[in-house]
Amino acid sequence: MKSENQEPSQETEDEHLEYRALLINIEQKSQEDYDKAILTLSGGALGITFAFVKNIVGNSPVQHSWLLYSAWVIWTVSLLTTLLSFYISRKALRKAIDQLDKKKIYTESPGGYYDKTTSVLNSSSGLLFIAGVILAIIFITFNFGDSHVKSTKKSTQACTQNFYNKEDTFKGGQTSSTPTKE
Repeated sequence: MKSENQEPSQETEDEHLEYRALLINIEQKSQEDYDKAILTLSGGALGITFAFVKNIVGNSPVQHSWLLYSAWVIWTVSLLTTLLSFYISRKALRKAIDQLDKKKIYTESPGGYYDKTTSVLNSSSGLLFIAGVILAIIFITFNFGDSHVKSTKKSTQACTQNFYNKEDTFKGGQTSSTPTKE
């Protein structure tokens, strides 16, 4: 029976290192996927709102345009934050490699300040994206909601009135659905 105070065998140590490498690989892949998602979503949100703002607002006067402008600025900052995190992350990796080479990796925080900054930037980019979505939804609610309903109602009333006017013309003119005797 093994004692709890025994040193791990070389096989156990190798398994530990292999598992650690796997976890690091998964973490890196997860971070890459997160960064790609933020870039895609923020860039896509900017593009979609630029392209469809006319469809959202229609011919109605724009209400609270600052919400949309703020969403655009926030999504742009989210993109820039993600791009900056790529650069700072590379600096953190370089610092960790230097720490490893100098045998300081266990006495100092791996990556140092750069690692902490990368974490803050990554969290910020996601929060900024969400804030932009919230502002865009509020903008759409103000501009697509009540004013769009009123505009649609007016259009429907105009079409209905136009339809009845044409129907009256047909009945009152030479064209009629019932034949007349002469």
